[in-house]
Amino acid sequence: MKRFLLYILLIFPLTTLTIAQKVNFAILSSPQIGKQENQSIFKNILQQISSLKELEFAIILGNLTENGTKQEFTNLRNISKNLKIPLYVLPGEADISSNLLSELNFIEVLGDTRFSITRDSLLICGIRTAQNNTGGIPHISIEDRNWIFELIDENTKHCLLILDNVPEKIQNINILLDGLVEKEIKLIITAESASKFSNNSMVQIASLQKNLCNKFSINDSVLETYSGKDFFSLKKNVTTEFKLPTTEVVETEQTESEIVWQKSINYSVAANPVLSKNRIFVIDKLGLIYAFGFNGKQIWQNDLFGDVISSGVYADNFFASATLQGDLSTINSSNGDLLQTIGFNQAITTDLITFNYRGRKRLMIPKSTNSNAVVLAGTESGEVYCLDIETLEQIWKNNSSRFAVIGKPVYYNDKIFFANINNEIFCIDANEGWLIWKWSSSKTSTENALGGSLLVGNNILFYASSNGNIYSVDANLGKLLWKNEKIDASKGVSISADEKTLYLKSSEDKFHILNASDGKIIKSINMRYGWDNSEAAALEGKNIIMVPASNGRVYRINSEYLYKTIFIARNDPIISIDHIENEPNNYFITTADGNLYKIRYEEE
Repeated sequence: MKRFLLYILLIFPLTTLTIAQKVNFAILSSPQIGKQENQSIFKNILQQISSLKELEFAIILGNLTENGTKQEFTNLRNISKNLKIPLYVLPGEADISSNLLSELNFIEVLGDTRFSITRDSLLICGIRTAQNNTGGIPHISIEDRNWIFELIDENTKHCLLILDNVPEKIQNINILLDGLVEKEIKLIITAESASKFSNNSMVQIASLQKNLCNKFSINDSVLETYSGKDFFSLKKNVTTEFKLPTTEVVETEQTESEIVWQKSINYSVAANPVLSKNRIFVIDKLGLIYAFGFNGKQIWQNDLFGDVISSGVYADNFFASATLQGDLSTINSSNGDLLQTIGFNQAITTDLITFNYRGRKRLMIPKSTNSNAVVLAGTESGEVYCLDIETLEQIWKNNSSRFAVIGKPVYYNDKIFFANINNEIFCIDANEGWLIWKWSSSKTSTENALGGSLLVGNNILFYASSNGNIYSVDANLGKLLWKNEKIDASKGVSISADEKTLYLKSSEDKFHILNASDGKIIKSINMRYGWDNSEAAALEGKNIIMVPASNGRVYRINSEYLYKTIFIARNDPIISIDHIENEPNNYFITTADGNLYKIRYEEE
């Protein structure tokens, strides 16, 4: 019982702010719902909160769950049902980035991933920094920044920011604070335990799973906090004189690439763009799809009316894309007209791929073109569908996987390779959908059920698991050839044009070049790009390697393994970099905040 009493709960009565009445609320951090012990602790805490009659609302921030599953979010919701006051929740890294479905699970069960509360001239905003498109780097999305700027009006005199991370860890915190410079930020409350930010005191809420208590700085009296075994045994005054840091004017770093044009779609992007011979197709997370010419001019725009984090495909003047809500749509790539949509009643959880079908299946629906292209999609339940891209008639379905299929399937030599969240890999016949073989990395090591990414070359399949391990598997037989479990690889893996060399980033700082035949390291380069677990893969040029990073930079590695920065999108993680066909030395770059760049870089 003694250990339980140390878990922190802060009660905030806002008394001396310029508001008409006192506002009392409670904040908890990181209940980590999953284990039964954690759920019991959380339930007991909520029961005690319910006994405090003066509270208006409660806030929970940090890692609400252990793995971001729908069941964990449901358990949290069910435990919270008996709370007699409004509850606001702010997800953490484990709730958003654990797997492809984490964010969707949160929204379906608990609602919005941000919140705002207004009391007279006081605005309380909860903003998440955990994202599924930034390679694990805390980042405030462009839509959340715009949202808070729109909330603040002439009647707002004070702003209380609730964050799931400490400001110094947030990649683009200054962009948010610069937009609030004319307003009084009275306090920042976070889910972690750093003491200051730019010499400003903050309140940090310790995790319910840690024996930490009263981890906050004390200064001039404006906000009173209470904590302790009976929630009232300690009373302390916390500073709310928060002075925004002055943004330093940083001299622009010179890079050797030329920006041909730049566009912004003003919303986060998670899906890789698709480039055809004369179009660039970009989809934001809200489901808006844009088609641009290579001159940067927008040609058309359409709406998929769903959340999109997986990449679409182009074939034979058809563009296909899918939503997490389970709709797959085809669009006329020339004019943007929606052709048709088919629903799967479950989330489509893979990137789409396309290939020319060479099987014996006869379609029932008449076709108006000679296209043999098909579109392939994997789902939350583990099913994989192959559909004719023109009619969306099903050609075959495979249900070999019992877990959600994720990542980007690969078509190679009339075979389809795909992975699921349980780190299992399947090889099926591309024309009939029959299972050829199944392989699991759990035979060789213990993995978390988060999935990874794969590619195929020279009849060898390469798999980068969620734990940073690389496996090589015979593509014909499904037998392990080699493994490398020492390089902590990110999910961004690519292969050279001659299929003899692998390019991959470690999760932190190092770029590795591996021999594809045996997995031995040819060269490791310490590039000091920081933490990066994104799927943004290196791109091979004629004599160089382009390396995109979550720190917003693109690096060039030359034939002597020397690197330098050639492009910078400040505080904006790079999602992808692509060659532009028939335009030597021209590249297309997409960022997490929906910024699009066409650049030109002359190889040395």
